Amino acid sequence: RGAPPRRALDQTFESVLPTIISTTVMIAVAFFVLGFSEFTITRNLGLLTGVIMLLCLLADVTLLPALLLRMPTRNIGAMSSGERDPVAHLDRDALPRH
Repeated sequence: RGAPPRRALDQTFESVLPTIISTTVMIAVAFFVLGFSEFTITRNLGLLTGVIMLLCLLADVTLLPALLLRMPTRNIGAMSSGERDPVAHLDRDALPRH
């Protein structure tokens, strides 16, 4: 928390990238198994979905970091005490109300 964007991105990818890669590859392989189906629509769906999963993985490791680094940053700690953080309410509002 509070790290420069590049270092924060590196730390995040260091911890989550192996999981993202392994789960995406497992899901893609599961869809590629459908490629052995004798039913043409199922075979095509499996092959296409497997390829799309791998393309999404490629985007996750190349395009997403580049876009995140280009986003403008703001120093939340420098906000005045009267200014409300626009994302502070997200966690509270996401909880179901009883």
